[in-house]
Order: sequence, then structure tokens, then C-alpha cells
Amino acid sequence: VLMICFSIGVIGSLLSIIWIFSEHPEVKFNMNIIWCNPLYLVYIPYIIKNKSNKILASILLVSVFVSIFIWLFGVQMFDFAVAPILFILGVINLKQLNLAHNTKDSGYPHNKLDSSLFHKLAQLLRNLMLLGKEKMKRDRFKRTLKKNQQLCL
Repeated sequence: VLMICFSIGVIGSLLSIIWIFSEHPEVKFNMNIIWCNPLYLVYIPYIIKNKSNKILASILLVSVFVSIFIWLFGVQMFDFAVAPILFILGVINLKQLNLAHNTKDSGYPHNKLDSSLFHKLAQLLRNLMLLGKEKMKRDRFKRTLKKNQQLCL
């Protein structure tokens, strides 16, 4: 988890720097910055101390879901290799939320988060990934069909 958060945070920082300081139109409005967030670097001290920050976990979980919706609605197409990364980040954020909910010093009652809620959110994330995969297949089929129609003409 440390390596994933560190890698995603560093890549997110590089994307942020490129996005802010670059004049190239190819990188100017890159939506990868939403899921590849530099805030994952802030997670590292919390993970080392086995603590959590509910606000940070919530923000990063929302950013994963926003990235999935950006992908599904075609605002920006991501490579399908991003799907497992989004799933892993979603699970990490859900676990951090669970940890924040279960600790006494988080300011919330000390009771276990209903595991069914955790499983339902994980299932929702998996279903969104499958939807993205199906949409990519349909788009690929439509492009192939269009190419074949052009060849026939």
C-alpha cells in the first residue's frame, strides 16, 4: 500500500507540474490527474502510523469514482490497464475510511463499520469497472464496423 500510494502520488505530482507549467495542448487538460492524485503522498504518514484521515480518504474515494464516470461518459478515454489501478485505489480508500470509522481518536463512535456496506461499495466499484470494459468493447466494435463500411464503399 505504501508503494502504491507513493507511486501514484509522485506520478500525480509530475502530472500536476506538467499540467500547470506546460504549454502543450496534449497535456493541458489531462484528466488522469483526478485519479492519479498527489494527495496520495499525504496518505503515507497515516499508513505508517496505522491511522487514517476520513476527509482525505473521502476526497480520494470520490476522485476514483469521478474518474470512472469521466471514463464511462467519454469525457476522456483511459486505457483499460487503468481499471485495476482504480479498483486498487478504491479498495485502499475504502479501507482507510473503515479505519477512520473504527478508531476512537477519529471523533466517531467506536463501532465496526458494517461489513456489508464495505462489500456493497466494493461491488459497486467492480460493476463500474465492468461497465467501462463493456463500453470499450462496444466502442471498438463500432470503430471496426465503421472501418469495414468505409472499405466496402
